[in-house]
Amino acid sequence: MSASLSTTERGNAFRDHICRLLVAAGFDEVTAEVRVDFKKADAVSEWAQDTLDGRLSYLIETKEYAGALPLKECSDFVSQYGSLIEEGRADRAWLISRGPISPDGRAQIEARRRRGLRCFTYAELQRHLLRLDGYLMDLVAMYEKKEVAQFYIRPHTADHADLEAQVREWIDRPSSAPLAIVGSYGQGKSTFALHLAATLAREAIADPTKRVPILVPLGEIVDDQSLDGLIGKVLASQHRAGNYHYHLFSALNDAGRFVVIYDALDEMKHGMTLPAFQRNMAKLLELDKSDSRVLILGRDTVFQSDIEFRAVILGRQTTAAGREVPSRGRRELEPVYLRGFTLEEARHYVSRYFPLKAREFAARAGTTADAAWIVRRIAELTDGHLDHLIVRPVHAQMLCEIAADPATDLGHVALFELYDTFIHYLLDREVSKAGRYAGFDIAVRRRFNASFAWWLWERGQASTTTFADAPIALCHAVTTDVLHDFDDEGLKRELTSGCLVEKGGSTVYFGHRSIQEFLVAEHLFDTNLLAEHGRSRVDHIWPLLNPVIADFLMERLSRDPAREQRARDWLAALEPWSETDLDPAGANLFVRLAALVGLAKEALWRSPWNVFLAFFVANGGPTFRPVTPQAHTLAEQLLRASLTKPLRLQAAVLYLWARIMDSPESDGPRAHLPMFLSYCLPLEELRTALHEVRKGRSFTHHVRQESAPGLWTFLKVTQVVRQDREMRVQFQLPVLVNVLEKIVGISFDGFDFGPDEWFCPAKGIYQALAERGLKSGEIDVVRTFLNEEDLRRRIRPLVVETGRLATGPAGSARPLLPPRSFRSKT
Repeated sequence: MSASLSTTERGNAFRDHICRLLVAAGFDEVTAEVRVDFKKADAVSEWAQDTLDGRLSYLIETKEYAGALPLKECSDFVSQYGSLIEEGRADRAWLISRGPISPDGRAQIEARRRRGLRCFTYAELQRHLLRLDGYLMDLVAMYEKKEVAQFYIRPHTADHADLEAQVREWIDRPSSAPLAIVGSYGQGKSTFALHLAATLAREAIADPTKRVPILVPLGEIVDDQSLDGLIGKVLASQHRAGNYHYHLFSALNDAGRFVVIYDALDEMKHGMTLPAFQRNMAKLLELDKSDSRVLILGRDTVFQSDIEFRAVILGRQTTAAGREVPSRGRRELEPVYLRGFTLEEARHYVSRYFPLKAREFAARAGTTADAAWIVRRIAELTDGHLDHLIVRPVHAQMLCEIAADPATDLGHVALFELYDTFIHYLLDREVSKAGRYAGFDIAVRRRFNASFAWWLWERGQASTTTFADAPIALCHAVTTDVLHDFDDEGLKRELTSGCLVEKGGSTVYFGHRSIQEFLVAEHLFDTNLLAEHGRSRVDHIWPLLNPVIADFLMERLSRDPAREQRARDWLAALEPWSETDLDPAGANLFVRLAALVGLAKEALWRSPWNVFLAFFVANGGPTFRPVTPQAHTLAEQLLRASLTKPLRLQAAVLYLWARIMDSPESDGPRAHLPMFLSYCLPLEELRTALHEVRKGRSFTHHVRQESAPGLWTFLKVTQVVRQDREMRVQFQLPVLVNVLEKIVGISFDGFDFGPDEWFCPAKGIYQALAERGLKSGEIDVVRTFLNEEDLRRRIRPLVVETGRLATGPAGSARPLLPPRSFRSKT
């Protein structure tokens, strides 16, 4: 309340505020400054609720004191209002003080409580109007039942600040915008939310002046939902808070009564479309008013773009013209980013969490966990060989679940085994639940989850859908050999109720992306990469593969006795496929398959795919920038050997070299251009061409693409110019790529051309020829071709165009078709 107001003004403002709270709490006929006999009461109210005693009327006296309310004020209240109650002029009389009440004064009033007199501080009145003590005790009980305190590790922000300390500082500020805690899956956001709520609940039980935490899980929101319905579900339906009414809750929230904790923002999005998510976000922020405190926790992956993050968290919208404008009617949230466990924290977490899991496992087995074994097991979990797993909290939890079984050998556990076993555990618990159809065992439910994960992945790598969207064909495919009497809707509900697919009303979704990726890989393996008519559909799979899925697929393949034959089958499916603008990352799986089986010499020249894969294997991955000596050596070997190969294979090698020259090295194409051009000038073809044009000035020699691809390409993409008394070859990389893509039928995205043209000194080509072992007389053939302009211009590439033959002038760089626009795609 403003200190600039007079004493009377502050008193009137406090009185009016109390009147508004009483109205929100269900009192009616509240009228300020009503005179009752000799006493002008600040407010008289009759509660509209019927009770066993009928309707009750109240006289209200409000006091806005800077300090504690003195004994005299309490004595006057007892004397004046006590008489009114005894005379039957009202049923109750309350004295409400903004600050504390003197102990003697309080004792004097409370001694007459049975006569209808009560006194409250402002904080006590709020707690009396909306009775939340039961809810607060429920929060504490939930925290204790889950034994969170036994394994809780205080989280830290990306700036290494203590998260709880930062949140408490935010709560205690005079005014605070909503706070958004953002982190990836498994960083302990929900655990922190419960810990904070339980801690604040204990404090509020002990001290009624403290803010009351309201923990609101958002995973149950599945569509547009009113805020009063959401809060009502938490306080009235689930915890039966006394006197709950949303208008009262809202008024108390404005007055600074609560800390509202919205947990799992990402789970709210799983349950709805993006527009619905944004509408519900706006509704959640309706509580951001006056002296409220609103805290939101969620995964960073809920935001698909920076624009979406800025719209939801920062309250910034982007217009159709690309301008950023503030969202109407809401404030910008203050984002706080979480960091994951340090290795020390991860080990500490395991040492505290594992004993709980070990005791749970022993209890289910009807035994008692051996304390000495638990100590040895913790030492095994934290001895270093599993550090790569436990630094992510969700993996640490899975590992503790698995390690709780004494029969598990931790010496050989890897990420694949971790997910494989944990998923099995989850489904085993699911089929054991009462009411589950026994005919759908773990295998059936696992197949369904895997096929459902792939179906979602196909839809743009989405992780959400509504229940109605799920195709019934998925359910039929995994239950064809199982007898059941479910109709289609019942079959969907039974299968989607598995614990790997989370639910919010009619909405089903995978809550954990890593589990979905594991199941996607499992589905691809079980279906032989979506094999149709005996051949895998790599064309459909390529753009949907990521390194994580490829890792899981290779792990699964390594456990297959027929792995090499299966790998060859998958590679063979590539050979007839043509596609352009491919993401090189999609080649990751096939490079690893090629490395597994090796590419025999005869197989290498069977398809352009094998040319690319052989280079990627030598290079250690699907990148065209040579990073290994083996890749450099193989590239030159391929160039030399391709001279006798069919046109498409020669073009594939030339395309490979074009990508090598485009690689982001310090010298760019200059480092490889002389060697590349030296192979584009084969001696026999040059001798033949020069012999023909020497017959006379009217003679022209046409070079056919299919008979001399290298020379034909040289004539198409280069020009020979004289600069500073030196012959130079002007090289056009974009034109080269445009020509080769049309021949090969395969190309990869990600070109990042520098200048359109590069210049290579002729002497650089001569040196490259010498390094290849050519003799001086042989090099002179190339020297003649480059230096004798009259001869060179009459050697032309033969270009087949629609309805006619076209030949470009010697050294012409005119392409078959206009070159496409090249841009770097990252």
